Amino acid sequence: MGYSLGVPRKEPRIRVAMSQMLLHAAAGLPAADHSAIRSRLSPETLAAVQHNLALAFIPMSFHMELSDAVRDVVGSERAVALWETTMHAAWDRPFLRGFVSTVTTLLGLEPQSLLKQVGHLHEHLTHDLADVRYLASEEAGRCTIAMSGFPSRQFRFICYVEGLQGCLQSVFPLTRTQGLVVPVDVDENAGDVAYRVSWSPRMP
Repeated sequence: MGYSLGVPRKEPRIRVAMSQMLLHAAAGLPAADHSAIRSRLSPETLAAVQHNLALAFIPMSFHMELSDAVRDVVGSERAVALWETTMHAAWDRPFLRGFVSTVTTLLGLEPQSLLKQVGHLHEHLTHDLADVRYLASEEAGRCTIAMSGFPSRQFRFICYVEGLQGCLQSVFPLTRTQGLVVPVDVDENAGDVAYRVSWSPRMP
C-alpha cells in the first residue's frame, strides 16, 4: 500500500539517488522477488523515484514505501545485504566519489576514515530525518555509530535500522577490510539505535 500524497509540510526527505539505486539493486534479485517488490509500490512512488534527478530530495514516505516493500519480500537478512550492495554502488557514483576521494586522501583508506564522517554524509543524503554520529573507542578496529531521533511513529523503524546497517557494512569492501556491524540498544519509541562496529584487515 502506498503512502498518502498529503505528506506533512516538514516531512523528512532523502536524496532520490538512494531510492533509485535501491530499486536498481532490487532488479538484480530473482525475477519473482523483483516483481513482488514493484507490485507493492504505488504509481506515485515509482514516478517520484524514477523521474527525479539523482541529487533531488523526495519525501521520505516514497523512499520508505520502497524500503518496506524490499524487506517484506526478501526478509531481514537479505534486505541488509541488498542495502550493502546499494551503498557500495553509491560510493562510485559522482555524487559520492568526490567525498570518498577527499576523505581517504586526507585520512587514509581505513574504515574509521569514512565512519568518522558518517554524520556529515547522512546530512548530505537526508534532510530533517535523524542525528547520526561517530563515537570513538579506545580499542583499535572498533567504534560505535549512534542514530537518534528517527521519526519512528511516522515510518517503519526496523527498515531504516537494517538499511543503515547495510550501508555501514559497505565500508568494509571499500577499505579492503572485513568487519561486522551489529545494531544494539534499539529504542523504537525514541527512534534511537546504536551500532557496534568492528573490523580487521582482510585475509589474503
